Amino acid sequence: MDAEQVREALEEPVSMLRADGADLVVVEVDAARSRVTARLELEGAGCEECVLPAARLEEILADSLRRRLHAEVEVELHDPREGGADPGEEAGPATGTVSGSVAGTRREASQTRPPTAAPPTGRIRIRVPVAERQEIVGAPAYTVGGPLDGLRVGLRHEGSWRSWMLIVDDWERFLLRDGAKPVVLQTGERVGELGTTTAADVAAWTDSIDCGISGLGTCGSCTSWSVHDATTLEGAGKPAIVAVCKEFVPHARNMAAHLGHPDLKVLELPYPLEARPEDELHQVAVDYYPDFLRLLGVTG
Repeated sequence: MDAEQVREALEEPVSMLRADGADLVVVEVDAARSRVTARLELEGAGCEECVLPAARLEEILADSLRRRLHAEVEVELHDPREGGADPGEEAGPATGTVSGSVAGTRREASQTRPPTAAPPTGRIRIRVPVAERQEIVGAPAYTVGGPLDGLRVGLRHEGSWRSWMLIVDDWERFLLRDGAKPVVLQTGERVGELGTTTAADVAAWTDSIDCGISGLGTCGSCTSWSVHDATTLEGAGKPAIVAVCKEFVPHARNMAAHLGHPDLKVLELPYPLEARPEDELHQVAVDYYPDFLRLLGVTG
């Protein structure tokens, strides 16, 4: 294991973080101990809480290293939202230390920062046990295989993207026109007590519908949560689609595979979508509605 292999193994999660204005810096690669130290940087993130929580990032980093390196790796992830000293200060310039962003060097190892006071907490150690490589068997995907009439069709949005909310509004009318019963869900916060409420809302929505679509994937974290809720629906044995803008389709597919749903159906929408005028968005709703029904497996 060397620095270049680690950078390549972490390209997928780093691209997701950068979509939200964050970054991941590899601070140290200790090949002798099979240990990687990394730091999450949030200076460029407009909304720190919109970046995936540390617990989910841990899972994604561990999974990426396991899949790409096929070896047991100890990961130290430093998240400034959890407090703690800068790991770059702790490590200092030493043999085997690699400083820089995953996709390219951003700091020379000899550069240092002025020390800052911080509570001695926030270090997370992740043990990544790796067994012999096995064929990955994903969860099954489902289709309607019948007419739309009478179906309870779920439409999920986060209340954040006007483009997707407009499309959802149009599709709600189209579904009613075609004899279906649309069920719209607006999700909320994902952390703390509000996160518990959101999880319960998603579970209730899943129970109340026959099939559905979750969106919109047009940034790193919103793509991840859209995929998450779509796999929740698919995990309940119901046809599910995730709506994702073209730029974030690779991340959506990687995230679905990470969650055990490699065959999750993806509706690819144009990118960028959010800045388009309303008349163009209404046309997108018209143009992509047949694809939505096709992916659901509606017949007749």
